Amino acid sequence: MLAFIFSLFTTLTPASNGEDGYVLAPPDFIHPDSSTVSDLDSAANRYVRIGRIFILGNHRTKESIINRELSVKPGEIYYYPDLENIMDLDQQKVFNTQLFNKVDLSLLEIGRDIVDVVVQVDERWYLFPIPIFEIIDRNFNDWIQNHGADLSRVNYGLKLYQKNMRGRNETLKLTAQFGFTRNFDIDYTFPYLDKGQRHGLNLKLRYFESKNL
Repeated sequence: MLAFIFSLFTTLTPASNGEDGYVLAPPDFIHPDSSTVSDLDSAANRYVRIGRIFILGNHRTKESIINRELSVKPGEIYYYPDLENIMDLDQQKVFNTQLFNKVDLSLLEIGRDIVDVVVQVDERWYLFPIPIFEIIDRNFNDWIQNHGADLSRVNYGLKLYQKNMRGRNETLKLTAQFGFTRNFDIDYTFPYLDKGQRHGLNLKLRYFESKNL
């Protein structure tokens, strides 16, 4: 009987409410760390300020072209649960510029209330040469049988597309065509001319000459 009473009192702990007396605690009871519980509860439900925006992988593309597509701006404050959706939308907008093979946006925790945004991009190949070879006759058989494969009745040359010219999402198109119809084209597109990047300009120059009408 004495042994039982002794073992019972070894499981008693002082009452947590500060009153005289004791409460029974389970043998495997562990007092939680209140700071840990608080962090888990409030880690997502908080407001954070955007510190800096880091852009990586843009060897040609100017940062201003990428920043234009981002909704998040340094110094702005966001509700943390909303940031995930905002980041997904911004990632899609940057990808829709068709300048990159891959775009990834992530958050870098600097402090409890400050996060940096990291934009990682993988640039595409921007130079596309396209050869020109066109028969002016109705079809290939007509060209062979009725005109003896006469090369003077053929258009040949090269089209050259250079996207992201100067890293500002500009596009240069060059056409040099010789043969039956001579055609020389220069097409230059400036998507953003003003500081607010809202207005663009397209310039075209063409020389066309045909042996026959």
